[in-house]
Amino acid sequence: MPVPIHARAHSSGLGGISFEIDAAHLRRQAKRPRHVAQRFHHHQAHAHDAHTHEAHVHPAWTHPHHAHVRVRHASADDSSSDDENHSGNTCLDSAARNRQRLLDARRAKLARHHGHVRLVMVDVATQRQSARRSTLLAVERTLEMARANRQATIESRRLQSAAAVERAKQVAQRTQEKNARRALQAQRVLQDKLRASQWRRVQIQKLSRACLNDGAVLEQGIRARAAVEIQTWWRRCTLGKPLADFVKLIRASTSAAPKSKPNPAGNKSAVPASLAGCLDVSRLAGMPFPQAAAVMQKPIVIRVTSRFLQKVKKCAPKAEVPALGKTPTRAFLTVFMLLAHSEAIIDNQEGALEKELINAGTALQAALTSLVSSFTSLARHSSDSSFHTSIAAFLQSWFTYHSTFEAFKSKDTQAIVNNLVVHALELARLLDNVSGANHDATDAEWRPSIVKQLKVMRQRLVRVGGEAAVDQLTSVLEAEGLVYVLQQAVEEGNRRPGSPDSDSVLVASPNRVVRGNTSPGNLRSPSPSATAALRTPSPAPAHMSPAPVSPTTASASNAHLASILDNHALAHEVVMDPEFILKPTPLPAQAQAVKDMAERAFADRLDGMISAGDFAFVPDLVAEIREALVGIAQQAGGNASDSQLVKNIEAALDPHLVKQELAARQGRVDVAALLGVIVTYMHQLAAPVRDADIRELQVLATSESNGFGKVVLKIHQLLDQMRLDLANFHLAQLRPVLQARAVEYESAKFAELVAASTTTTMDPLAKTRAWLEAASRDLLALRDQRNPEGIPLSDLTRPKFEDVYHEALLSLVSPTSAVAVSPETVPETLSMDARRLYVMQTMAQAVAIAGAVAMVVRNAFPWMRSATVTVERTMEGVVGRAVAPKVQASELAVTQMSGRLVDMLTSEDGSVPSVAHIAALVESAVAASVPGGAPLSQAQRDLIHTMVTKTINAKDPVLAIVSRRVHAALRTYLGMSSAALAAAVEPSSSAAAPAAAGGVRLRRDSLAANGLDVVDAQMNALGARLAAVARHNKAVYAQWYDEILGKALAL
Repeated sequence: MPVPIHARAHSSGLGGISFEIDAAHLRRQAKRPRHVAQRFHHHQAHAHDAHTHEAHVHPAWTHPHHAHVRVRHASADDSSSDDENHSGNTCLDSAARNRQRLLDARRAKLARHHGHVRLVMVDVATQRQSARRSTLLAVERTLEMARANRQATIESRRLQSAAAVERAKQVAQRTQEKNARRALQAQRVLQDKLRASQWRRVQIQKLSRACLNDGAVLEQGIRARAAVEIQTWWRRCTLGKPLADFVKLIRASTSAAPKSKPNPAGNKSAVPASLAGCLDVSRLAGMPFPQAAAVMQKPIVIRVTSRFLQKVKKCAPKAEVPALGKTPTRAFLTVFMLLAHSEAIIDNQEGALEKELINAGTALQAALTSLVSSFTSLARHSSDSSFHTSIAAFLQSWFTYHSTFEAFKSKDTQAIVNNLVVHALELARLLDNVSGANHDATDAEWRPSIVKQLKVMRQRLVRVGGEAAVDQLTSVLEAEGLVYVLQQAVEEGNRRPGSPDSDSVLVASPNRVVRGNTSPGNLRSPSPSATAALRTPSPAPAHMSPAPVSPTTASASNAHLASILDNHALAHEVVMDPEFILKPTPLPAQAQAVKDMAERAFADRLDGMISAGDFAFVPDLVAEIREALVGIAQQAGGNASDSQLVKNIEAALDPHLVKQELAARQGRVDVAALLGVIVTYMHQLAAPVRDADIRELQVLATSESNGFGKVVLKIHQLLDQMRLDLANFHLAQLRPVLQARAVEYESAKFAELVAASTTTTMDPLAKTRAWLEAASRDLLALRDQRNPEGIPLSDLTRPKFEDVYHEALLSLVSPTSAVAVSPETVPETLSMDARRLYVMQTMAQAVAIAGAVAMVVRNAFPWMRSATVTVERTMEGVVGRAVAPKVQASELAVTQMSGRLVDMLTSEDGSVPSVAHIAALVESAVAASVPGGAPLSQAQRDLIHTMVTKTINAKDPVLAIVSRRVHAALRTYLGMSSAALAAAVEPSSSAAAPAAAGGVRLRRDSLAANGLDVVDAQMNALGARLAAVARHNKAVYAQWYDEILGKALAL
């Protein structure tokens, strides 16, 4: 029977658990047999050894923590009765040992359980502590993040508040400034009103009482003065830009002055930075006199000063502006040299006139400084009354200085005139002595040189002293009795073969006649023989001959030719364009849609009437078609059977017969038979080129599926085409006759226009005159630039009329021109060639762009300049086929690229290619010539796109250089063409002139030197077209050109 063991668990303060085992109820066991006892004894010995060993292995069981475990049976053993016998003790010891072993085993087990529980509790405590620390760290991180978010939110709101406050301050400041400007503007308006009221009061005080009573007179006077005041005010307003540019010349730093607006042409300031402050007196005083004089002579300085003086002069009333001469700007610029280098300019500074000049210059300098200061203050929104006062003071000082300077200059001028008169007198005496020597050899040797020098002296006198100096020379020669010598010398010089007075825009040829007088009385019409030649048509080509026409209607044909001749523009196009034909004018899309709708409605109406059996309209329709056919037959006259054909048409298509048929057949007509007759006569009258249309019309007329209205519309359309063919046939007849007399015909027509315009105040050659004068000034300025030393030049150095004309013509079509050609911009003599010149200008610009693109591509990609791969170009010869020399593949690629680019830029539809299209064309050309066929990299493609974008810009320097080279090449072509014509035939012979100029070509080596060899064909084609226009235009309008250029180039 098992012994019950009662155990109680106690918890210690250190977290451990203790157990108390109650062994009081253990009972003794019965004795065992010996062999059993021995076996148990042996087993217990082993168990005791194991227990001892386990106690040594597990020292934790002897830990003081378990010292409180007690076994109560120990006291029971001690108090056991001594009277147990020996056998009983043996059994008791055995039981005790068993019990002890059991207790020890259970104690050990409990100790192991206790250690395990303790370890588990330690692990749980560690995990809890670790979780607690993790939770604390997470809470701390969350709190830190919350604090950071709170700080960021606070900072963001602070910044938003600061920005809002700043915006509020800016709005408040702008509002304050706006209110200040409004107040200032209101103040200015009030001041203007007060000034206007004061001005009106003063003006009214000047009027008489009679004028005050007459309201009309008073109102008229007020309006006139108001217009003057408004004009003066506006001129003062426009003074700002020129004055701002001029301020840059007299001040090295113009930060306080208002900035001038950028130049629209180049988007740059009118005054470069290198010339800022160049008119400062102190700066000029520090320069040597030649260097300061060179600054005064710079074109930009003269141009800016001239623009400023022109604007400020318009602010003064016309009555107060004195005569300033031809060079007021140069006279004004002398004030700076006078104040900076007075000792070098004025020898005697104690003279009265010299002192007056210096005082006037000082006063002008002070007035200019005051004007600049008031202009600067005006930029700060100050009152403009001081600015107006400064303008008036400056004008007064300027006019005073100018008059004083002219008086001072007249002293030197008179001295120079006196010296020239003395020299001319000596030459006249020498010429008189040579002429009276009666020695032909001496006269032939010395007379031309003396005549030339005497004429040069006279021209110098005109240039220095004007007509007064010439009068002085004449009076001196009259006193000596030699005035006839001067007259003979001048007339002889004018008659000399090399004199420019015999110059003309036409090339020199033995048969050329120069028309010098263009007065209405001397302008003649074409001769009767010429008119008859124009009116008589030449035989028609066989392939264009229309139906036979009798001679009885020849007068109608000649009348049609006369109507074409009366159309000046049409005759000009026939002469200038060998391929010119009349074409129907295309209608706009909206008008064409309306026309199509009307034709469909008309056809549907006819079909409806035919379906309803209403044929009442047929007689009128037949009459209309018969009239058209008869008119075509009469205008196409030329054969004996003309009258018979007209009679046949009139008989077959008689409206009265159609009406009789309607009456006989109860309102019905054989429409198919009528259409067959109409188509038959149309086939007889139509040109061979319309045979296909006639056959189509026959099919439509015989087919029952097509409506009657559609056939009628087709007939009318074909009749219109036949009329146009007939008109082109007459033009083909007229072209040879008109080309032979084109110059005389157009010249006479223009003379009639000029003569008719002389009765009006408008100049019929205003634009032509300005056009040629501008070209003359450019060439004269170029001649002066090539003569910086100021050496006196003779008439032989003057530009030739033809060169001036060529330069003027190139100014219209050159790619350097900034003005597009249009009927409003071309001169009157080129109005009929405006469209042709516009096409040439477009082609010149396209050639320049193609040349510039080819140039930059060659520079960017080395293999485009030289390649190892060669190809063969073939050309078709007159007989057989020839093989051209080998050419580099890169050259062929660049040439083809340039040609395609020119075609893209000059397309007939007017479309402009985009940068992407041009870049793609260049990229394909470059890729095709890459050695080895390697593809282009992305960097190379980007480079091509960048180069194309930059090069096609109008402000690109490479394009500007190539444009100037194209201009020079065209000028060379015009000169070569004129030289070829002068060596061949008379230029007015239009039939032979093109053949003489057809062999002119620009040298390829010259084009290659300028980078234009890739557009060789385009350059020569453009030059040929321009030379054709120049050749014909010069021949027609030479008399007017010579008169204008003679005055423009007069010395």
